[in-house]
Amino acid sequence: MKNVYDTVQVDYSQLAEFFKVLGEPTRLQLLFLLSDREICVSELTGYLNASQSTVSHQLNILKAHKLIMMLYK
Repeated sequence: MKNVYDTVQVDYSQLAEFFKVLGEPTRLQLLFLLSDREICVSELTGYLNASQSTVSHQLNILKAHKLIMMLYK
């Protein structure tokens, strides 16, 4: 009898990287805020009480990992 690990190919390093990206609370907040609608950076700074630099940096990380583009497809 085969177990599930024999039939599923998993790239564990890629999966670990995905969870590392989601491990930052600000990035999770951004994903939740953006899951409803597109929001400009200045609005996001108000919701998160964070600087524009911080929000832009976190958005760039999400974009680099293709997590933002996934929301609007």
